[in-house]
Amino acid sequence: MACKLCLYGKKNIKSHIIPKSFFMKIKQNENPILIIPDKIDKYPKKSHIGIYDDNLVCEDCEKVFSAWDNYADSFLIKNFQKNKPVFDGGIVIAYLIDSFDYHKLKLFFISLLWRASASSNNFYSLISTGVFEEKLKRMILDNDPGDQNSFSIIITKFDNEKLATGILSPHKEKLDGINYNSFYLGGFKVFIKVDSRESSELMKDFIMKPNSPLYIIVRNFRESNEFDLMREMAKLHRRRRKYY
Repeated sequence: MACKLCLYGKKNIKSHIIPKSFFMKIKQNENPILIIPDKIDKYPKKSHIGIYDDNLVCEDCEKVFSAWDNYADSFLIKNFQKNKPVFDGGIVIAYLIDSFDYHKLKLFFISLLWRASASSNNFYSLISTGVFEEKLKRMILDNDPGDQNSFSIIITKFDNEKLATGILSPHKEKLDGINYNSFYLGGFKVFIKVDSRESSELMKDFIMKPNSPLYIIVRNFRESNEFDLMREMAKLHRRRRKYY
Protein backbone atom coordinates (compact mmCIF):
# COMPACT_ATOMS: atom_id res chain seq x y z
CA MET A 1 0.00 0.00 0.00
CA ALA A 2 1.36 3.43 -0.92
CA CYS A 3 2.37 5.87 1.80
CA LYS A 4 -0.58 8.17 2.48
CA LEU A 5 1.64 11.22 2.92
CA CYS A 6 4.11 11.11 0.03
CA LEU A 7 1.95 8.74 -2.08
CA TYR A 8 5.01 6.81 -3.26
CA GLY A 9 4.90 3.03 -3.31
CA LYS A 10 7.45 2.65 -0.53
CA LYS A 11 7.07 0.03 2.15
CA ASN A 12 5.05 1.36 5.07
CA ILE A 13 6.19 0.83 8.65
CA LYS A 14 4.48 0.40 12.01
CA SER A 15 3.71 3.96 12.97
CA HIS A 16 2.28 5.33 16.22
CA ILE A 17 -0.25 8.08 15.64
CA ILE A 18 -0.31 9.16 19.27
CA PRO A 19 3.40 8.81 20.14
CA LYS A 20 4.31 5.87 22.35
CA SER A 21 5.60 8.16 25.14
CA PHE A 22 2.05 9.39 25.86
CA PHE A 23 0.89 5.82 26.43
CA MET A 24 3.90 5.05 28.59
CA LYS A 25 3.13 8.03 30.82
CA ILE A 26 -0.08 6.42 32.10
CA LYS A 27 1.26 2.87 32.13
CA GLN A 28 1.57 1.57 35.68
CA ASN A 29 4.33 -0.95 36.40
CA GLU A 30 3.92 -4.03 34.20
CA ASN A 31 0.17 -3.65 33.84
CA PRO A 32 -1.10 -2.99 30.30
CA ILE A 33 -2.88 0.19 29.29
CA LEU A 34 -6.64 -0.06 28.93
CA ILE A 35 -7.71 1.12 25.47
CA ILE A 36 -11.24 2.42 25.96
CA PRO A 37 -13.50 2.52 22.87
CA ASP A 38 -15.93 5.25 21.94
CA LYS A 39 -19.06 3.36 23.03
CA ILE A 40 -19.93 1.64 26.30
CA ASP A 41 -21.07 -1.56 24.55
CA LYS A 42 -17.70 -2.13 22.90
CA TYR A 43 -15.13 -4.27 24.67
CA PRO A 44 -12.00 -2.45 25.89
CA LYS A 45 -8.62 -3.71 24.75
CA LYS A 46 -5.24 -3.84 26.44
CA SER A 47 -1.84 -2.80 25.14
CA HIS A 48 1.69 -2.53 26.50
CA ILE A 49 3.01 -0.29 23.72
CA GLY A 50 0.06 1.81 22.57
CA ILE A 51 -1.66 1.78 19.18
CA TYR A 52 0.03 1.78 15.79
CA ASP A 53 -0.95 1.63 12.14
CA ASP A 54 1.22 -0.27 9.63
CA ASN A 55 -0.65 1.05 6.58
CA LEU A 56 -0.16 4.78 7.07
CA VAL A 57 3.29 6.14 6.18
CA CYS A 58 6.68 5.00 4.97
CA GLU A 59 9.87 5.28 7.02
CA ASP A 60 10.96 8.53 5.35
CA CYS A 61 7.63 10.22 6.08
CA GLU A 62 7.62 8.91 9.64
CA LYS A 63 10.87 10.83 10.13
CA VAL A 64 9.05 14.03 9.14
CA PHE A 65 7.07 13.79 12.38
CA SER A 66 10.03 13.00 14.64
CA ALA A 67 11.11 16.52 15.64
CA TRP A 68 7.50 17.53 16.36
CA ASP A 69 6.76 14.35 18.33
CA ASN A 70 9.95 14.77 20.35
CA TYR A 71 9.11 18.39 21.16
CA ALA A 72 5.59 17.46 22.28
CA ASP A 73 7.07 14.73 24.49
CA SER A 74 9.44 17.25 26.07
CA PHE A 75 6.80 19.96 26.43
CA LEU A 76 3.89 17.88 27.77
CA ILE A 77 5.68 15.06 29.58
CA LYS A 78 9.34 15.43 30.45
CA ASN A 79 9.45 19.12 31.37
CA PHE A 80 5.85 20.08 32.03
CA GLN A 81 6.22 20.35 35.82
CA LYS A 82 8.67 23.23 35.33
CA ASN A 83 5.77 25.44 34.20
CA LYS A 84 4.16 27.95 36.55
CA PRO A 85 0.92 26.85 38.24
CA VAL A 86 -1.89 29.39 38.61
CA PHE A 87 -3.72 29.12 41.95
CA ASP A 88 -7.20 30.07 43.10
CA GLY A 89 -7.87 29.50 46.78
CA GLY A 90 -4.92 27.15 47.06
CA ILE A 91 -6.09 25.01 44.12
CA VAL A 92 -4.21 24.85 40.83
CA ILE A 93 -6.62 25.98 38.12
CA ALA A 94 -4.17 26.41 35.23
CA TYR A 95 -0.56 26.39 34.13
CA LEU A 96 1.08 29.40 32.51
CA ILE A 97 3.72 28.80 29.87
CA ASP A 98 5.54 32.03 29.11
CA SER A 99 7.38 30.81 26.03
CA PHE A 100 7.34 27.72 23.81
CA ASP A 101 8.07 26.67 20.25
CA TYR A 102 4.77 27.39 18.52
CA HIS A 103 6.04 26.06 15.20
CA LYS A 104 6.96 22.59 16.48
CA LEU A 105 4.06 22.17 18.89
CA LYS A 106 1.42 23.31 16.40
CA LEU A 107 2.80 21.01 13.71
CA PHE A 108 2.73 18.14 16.18
CA PHE A 109 -1.02 18.66 16.61
CA ILE A 110 -1.55 19.23 12.88
CA SER A 111 0.24 15.96 12.12
CA LEU A 112 -1.59 14.15 14.93
CA LEU A 113 -4.95 15.19 13.45
CA TRP A 114 -3.93 14.23 9.91
CA ARG A 115 -2.53 10.86 11.02
CA ALA A 116 -5.71 10.04 12.95
CA SER A 117 -7.95 11.07 10.06
CA ALA A 118 -5.92 9.11 7.49
CA SER A 119 -5.58 6.03 9.69
CA SER A 120 -7.64 2.89 9.15
CA ASN A 121 -7.22 1.79 12.79
CA ASN A 122 -10.61 1.46 14.50
CA PHE A 123 -9.40 3.43 17.52
CA TYR A 124 -9.44 6.55 15.32
CA SER A 125 -12.66 5.76 13.49
CA LEU A 126 -14.47 8.84 14.82
CA ILE A 127 -11.82 11.19 13.43
CA SER A 128 -12.50 12.19 9.84
CA THR A 129 -11.52 15.66 8.73
CA GLY A 130 -13.18 15.40 5.31
CA VAL A 131 -12.36 18.37 3.08
CA PHE A 132 -9.79 19.59 5.62
CA GLU A 133 -7.57 16.48 5.28
CA GLU A 134 -5.79 17.71 2.16
CA LYS A 135 -5.07 21.08 3.80
CA LEU A 136 -3.59 19.32 6.83
CA LYS A 137 -1.41 17.22 4.55
CA ARG A 138 -0.18 20.28 2.65
CA MET A 139 0.70 22.06 5.92
CA ILE A 140 2.78 19.03 6.97
CA LEU A 141 4.63 18.83 3.65
CA ASP A 142 5.20 22.60 3.61
CA ASN A 143 6.33 22.67 7.25
CA ASP A 144 3.64 25.30 7.82
CA PRO A 145 1.92 25.51 11.25
CA GLY A 146 -0.58 28.12 10.12
CA ASP A 147 -1.83 30.99 12.25
CA GLN A 148 -3.75 30.69 15.51
CA ASN A 149 -7.13 30.49 13.73
CA SER A 150 -6.15 27.63 11.45
CA PHE A 151 -6.88 24.36 13.27
CA SER A 152 -6.81 26.24 16.58
CA ILE A 153 -5.45 24.34 19.58
CA ILE A 154 -6.74 24.36 23.17
CA ILE A 155 -4.88 22.26 25.74
CA THR A 156 -6.40 21.18 29.06
CA LYS A 157 -4.97 18.99 31.80
CA PHE A 158 -6.67 16.62 34.23
CA ASP A 159 -5.84 17.25 37.88
CA ASN A 160 -5.34 13.58 38.78
CA GLU A 161 -3.25 11.63 36.29
CA LYS A 162 -3.06 8.58 38.56
CA LEU A 163 -6.77 7.90 37.95
CA ALA A 164 -6.34 8.11 34.19
CA THR A 165 -4.93 4.61 33.70
CA GLY A 166 -6.73 4.14 30.40
CA ILE A 167 -6.84 6.09 27.17
CA LEU A 168 -10.07 7.05 25.45
CA SER A 169 -10.73 7.11 21.73
CA PRO A 170 -10.45 10.56 20.14
CA HIS A 171 -13.76 11.97 18.99
CA LYS A 172 -15.62 15.01 17.73
CA GLU A 173 -17.32 17.56 19.95
CA LYS A 174 -18.47 21.16 19.90
CA LEU A 175 -17.21 24.09 21.97
CA ASP A 176 -19.65 27.01 21.85
CA GLY A 177 -21.09 25.62 18.61
CA ILE A 178 -17.71 25.25 16.83
CA ASN A 179 -16.46 21.83 15.69
CA TYR A 180 -13.38 20.38 17.39
CA ASN A 181 -11.70 16.98 17.50
CA SER A 182 -10.54 15.87 20.95
CA PHE A 183 -7.48 13.76 21.78
CA TYR A 184 -6.34 12.28 25.10
CA LEU A 185 -2.59 12.48 25.63
CA GLY A 186 -1.26 11.08 28.88
CA GLY A 187 -3.36 13.14 31.31
CA PHE A 188 -4.08 15.96 28.85
CA LYS A 189 -7.14 16.54 26.71
CA VAL A 190 -6.45 18.55 23.57
CA PHE A 191 -9.07 20.20 21.38
CA ILE A 192 -8.22 20.83 17.70
CA LYS A 193 -10.63 23.00 15.73
CA VAL A 194 -11.87 21.45 12.48
CA ASP A 195 -14.11 24.23 11.26
CA SER A 196 -13.76 27.14 8.83
CA ARG A 197 -15.33 29.46 11.42
CA GLU A 198 -13.23 31.13 14.09
CA SER A 199 -13.46 29.96 17.69
CA SER A 200 -15.87 31.73 20.02
CA GLU A 201 -14.71 34.82 21.90
CA LEU A 202 -14.52 32.79 25.12
CA MET A 203 -12.33 30.08 23.56
CA LYS A 204 -10.03 32.61 21.90
CA ASP A 205 -8.51 33.45 25.28
CA PHE A 206 -7.14 29.90 25.55
CA ILE A 207 -6.09 29.20 21.97
CA MET A 208 -2.41 28.53 21.38
CA LYS A 209 -0.87 31.59 19.71
CA PRO A 210 2.58 32.37 18.34
CA ASN A 211 4.74 34.74 20.41
CA SER A 212 2.25 34.71 23.28
CA PRO A 213 1.97 32.98 26.67
CA LEU A 214 -0.16 29.86 26.81
CA TYR A 215 -2.66 28.95 29.51
CA ILE A 216 -3.39 25.26 30.04
CA ILE A 217 -6.61 24.88 32.02
CA VAL A 218 -6.76 22.23 34.76
CA ARG A 219 -9.91 20.09 34.85
CA ASN A 220 -11.29 18.03 37.74
CA PHE A 221 -11.00 14.43 36.56
CA ARG A 222 -13.45 12.97 39.10
CA GLU A 223 -16.15 15.38 37.94
CA SER A 224 -15.53 14.84 34.22
CA ASN A 225 -17.52 12.82 31.70
CA GLU A 226 -14.32 10.90 31.01
CA PHE A 227 -14.19 9.63 34.60
CA ASP A 228 -17.82 8.51 34.42
CA LEU A 229 -17.14 6.63 31.19
CA MET A 230 -14.01 4.96 32.57
CA ARG A 231 -15.88 3.93 35.70
CA GLU A 232 -18.71 2.37 33.67
CA MET A 233 -16.23 0.64 31.39
CA ALA A 234 -14.40 -0.78 34.42
CA LYS A 235 -17.68 -2.17 35.82
CA LEU A 236 -18.53 -3.73 32.46
CA HIS A 237 -15.04 -5.19 32.18
CA ARG A 238 -15.30 -6.78 35.64
CA ARG A 239 -18.74 -8.29 34.85
CA ARG A 240 -17.47 -9.80 31.62
CA ARG A 241 -14.45 -11.33 33.33
CA LYS A 242 -16.77 -12.84 35.96
CA TYR A 243 -19.08 -14.57 33.48
CA TYR A 244 -16.62 -15.38 30.73
